[in-house]
Order: sequence, then C-alpha cells, then structure tokens
Amino acid sequence: MHIELARTVPEDADVQVLGATVADPVPAGCDGTHLAALGFEGKRDQTAFLAAVEGGPVTMVVGMGKVDGDGPDNDALRRAAAVAVRATRRHDVVALRVLDALAPERRTGGALAGAAQAVAEGVKLGAYRFDRYKSGDPEASTSRCGGGGRWRTQDRRCRRAGRACWRGPVPGP
Repeated sequence: MHIELARTVPEDADVQVLGATVADPVPAGCDGTHLAALGFEGKRDQTAFLAAVEGGPVTMVVGMGKVDGDGPDNDALRRAAAVAVRATRRHDVVALRVLDALAPERRTGGALAGAAQAVAEGVKLGAYRFDRYKSGDPEASTSRCGGGGRWRTQDRRCRRAGRACWRGPVPGP
C-alpha cells in the first residue's frame, strides 16, 4: 500500500473522501439536498456517495459523529479514514480529505502532524485483511483430526477436543 500526502486532489483520483460531522453534515462543495435525500446526517461511520461533477472524481462523504468546537479529534479522524478505505477498497486512487474538517487552529504545527498520522493509521487499519487461510480451493482449508478419523473444516475444533490436526490439502479417499 502506498500512502502519499498531498495538498491537492490528484488528477487521476477515482474518489475523493470528505469528512462531515453531526454539527456540519454538509462538507464544502457538496449538495446538501442530495445528502439529505440519502438520509446522511454525519453520524459516525455513516457514508454517502455523490456523483462526479464535470469529469472529476466521485465524492464520498464519511460521518465522524459528534465533535467539539475544534473539529474531530484524532480518534474520529482515524476511524473515518478506516471506514473510507473499506468503502472504497475497489478503487485505485482515493484522495482522503478528512483533514479539511479540522478547525483552522488545528491545521498547523504539531496538531496537524498528529492528525495526519491518525489518518495514515486509519488507512492502514482499514486496508488490513486477514487472508492467510483463504483460498479459492475448498479442499485447501480442510483439516483431518487424528484419533477417530473425523474430517473437520476448522482446526480450533480439533484443538478443543485435544487432538492433533493435520493441515493442508486433504488426501484423496
């Protein structure tokens, strides 16, 4: 995964993600009537997609919930970034603009660096998938438990029963 910090949305972006809060559910540049028609209220983890305008990227709005006067805290930014990445997983280039929801006094110095770090952490958390035991071959995920010759599809059942499990493709009949 490649994370790049930029001041503008890349020209090849498929989706731009904007953050919204309960107090301000319509980010700048978005049509509030469409968001209201979709039932978007800026609640935490709520998402809404808006059509692209003039050949630009599709806009996704992600809710960050209730926030104080300084805008969303780092936890809200981290969570919003993770939700956005999971929702836009199939797109190649996604521009996260959730830092635009910060109050002006938090857009400088250490506060901005901490907020940017929280967004990067959220991106990594949202992109994480545990695929180690998944495969397209159903036989590759089965196990055979010793002592009784019963076939099991999950190793934890064998461990609970106190039996040793053989992992890997199940041999023929």
